[in-house]
Amino acid sequence: SEDKVNNFFRYLENFKSHKIFIHTDIDTSLKNARDSDSRINNLSQIDGKLIAVKANIKVNSFPFHAGIEEFKNNTSFEDDPIIKIIKKNGGIIIGLTNMDEAAFGGNTSSSFYGRCLNPKNKNLSVGGSSGGSAAAISSGLVDNAIGTDTMGSVRIPASYCGVFGFKPSSNTISNKNLILLSNTYDTLGFFGKRICNINNLFNLINHQDYSIPQNIKCIVPTQIFEDQIEDDVLENFKKAILLLKKNNIQVIEKELDYWNPNNHRKALLKIVENEGAKNFNDLLINNKSK
Repeated sequence: SEDKVNNFFRYLENFKSHKIFIHTDIDTSLKNARDSDSRINNLSQIDGKLIAVKANIKVNSFPFHAGIEEFKNNTSFEDDPIIKIIKKNGGIIIGLTNMDEAAFGGNTSSSFYGRCLNPKNKNLSVGGSSGGSAAAISSGLVDNAIGTDTMGSVRIPASYCGVFGFKPSSNTISNKNLILLSNTYDTLGFFGKRICNINNLFNLINHQDYSIPQNIKCIVPTQIFEDQIEDDVLENFKKAILLLKKNNIQVIEKELDYWNPNNHRKALLKIVENEGAKNFNDLLINNKSK
């Protein structure tokens, strides 16, 4: 683990212009790595693994600003519950990743730290708002990364950066300690180079082994196929459906009454905008946030 930390900071020099990480902690990381290396038995499957965290999640002594310039001098004096679990199980929080300001964006370009560049190709977007966390995985810098997802802020960057991303159901993990954009839709989310990286972390947080349940049924609205989707996206979506069926998941294609993809997205955006306006207005009038 100590070698991993040293290699991280050495390798990070190659990605300075990418603005993937906005804060790192070499001293604490090395201490935690040495502690991990000295243990005879691992505390968990994430013991000694390097983990990157989005900047709207509390890590004790780290900056806590969600990419909002007015809060750039804020420091967290506590750990989010998910961070406590990670530390308890030997995970090494190596640093904070770049994000869209207030998590309201899809390109990781609105942070006052500057635009995050895609490790695969500097000319391509990393997506957002958790683009820094996806890029941290894509670059090979860390084993795991955590982000948040409202309308795709984990799933989109995962796709753009060629890594795995997972958004749990909104009531699975508490979001109350985040700088929230949307109370209704914000969730913590996970990135990994492989599915097992995500499983190892997610299972710890939920205190159970999430093996694939039996008799899963999925409904795919037929209106999706009638929407204005690019051919390559539609082709890969159909491949994903075939893969689900191959793994004994029942997929039912059905027309849903009163449902239209574009109208659904627009309505969801209005809800998020409304909740975001209220949340950030509360931040502005809260003395603790100034």
